[in-house]
Amino acid sequence: TVDATRQRNQLVFDSGANVNLGIIADVSPGPDAYIHERSFGTDPVEVSQFVEAAVSGYVGGVATAVKHFPGHGLTPDDTHDGVAHSSISYDNWLAQHALPFQIAIDDEVPLLMFGHLVVDSVDSEPASLSTEWVSLVRDQWAYDGVLITDDLSMLENAGDDAYADFATNATKAIAAGMDLIIDAGGTSLNAEMNRVDEAIAAIAAAVESGAI
Repeated sequence: TVDATRQRNQLVFDSGANVNLGIIADVSPGPDAYIHERSFGTDPVEVSQFVEAAVSGYVGGVATAVKHFPGHGLTPDDTHDGVAHSSISYDNWLAQHALPFQIAIDDEVPLLMFGHLVVDSVDSEPASLSTEWVSLVRDQWAYDGVLITDDLSMLENAGDDAYADFATNATKAIAAGMDLIIDAGGTSLNAEMNRVDEAIAAIAAAVESGAI
């Protein structure tokens, strides 16, 4: 795992980029789950060991991220198709799904990616827009790295009117405490730039109004 991650980081570096978003810290709930084939396994301790090894496979000039906090294994569903909900209790989440992320944070992973998962016992908002989840990571776990969203266009295309507008989602993410936003919603460069301009304007307006 260390060597495989190091090779991938080297490919990122050689391509002229400086971030690898590829370390999966999700504990799979089983073979029927969307995330299963991408996960290191179903056992939190085993997954944590793989994640720790992957985080250590760094290459100078490339920052790595772990994802999809608080854990895509909380749902068997594909969050590309809709907003996923979990009824798991906070204590059960802490015992089953939190460990790989805690290990990565203890090892000072540079970036932590938040997924579009709603854990009803913690917050009614997806984690990527959640002040509650950000507070846990920042205040309780003392993580001082970079917080990044998963692709916000996934939320936009999830079929829920509450998340149908990219600029609104981007503003909520920044207000919640995200440092970086991913968006793959533009069908062309011009469309993407228009989306970015609209989001920047919405975020600036939120700062001016005091909402951020």
